[in-house]
Amino acid sequence: MTKILDKKTVLVADDMPHIQYIMKDILMRMGCHKVLLASDGKQAISLVESQTIPIDLIISDWKMPGVSGLDFFKWTKSYDKTKNVPFLMITSERSKKQVVDAVKSGVRHYVGKPFKPQEIMDKITQLIENQGNL
Repeated sequence: MTKILDKKTVLVADDMPHIQYIMKDILMRMGCHKVLLASDGKQAISLVESQTIPIDLIISDWKMPGVSGLDFFKWTKSYDKTKNVPFLMITSERSKKQVVDAVKSGVRHYVGKPFKPQEIMDKITQLIENQGNL
């Protein structure tokens, strides 16, 4: 049986190494071919710009030093290579204002911290089904 992320490349941007480790583990269990890790939005942008193979899914924390996850999201939607790539925001931000700001910016998919691995798997599955196919 083919796993849902078979032959896919996923970028994970989070400034917390243990979250990167957890996300990579979840993605690999889902069959992910390649996981790119960035510790902030600036590094994530550099990774996107330097990739020769397409990125199929982006998962980003909201609160990161330098370029925030929200600013990284806005950049991805204006960049030709990533404007149609599904984006999942991972955040501990739960205030109404912050959620409204994210929605106004175009964020449609997010998971709150702390999260359970199954929540991430379910959301990724939903993103793939809504996308038709990564």
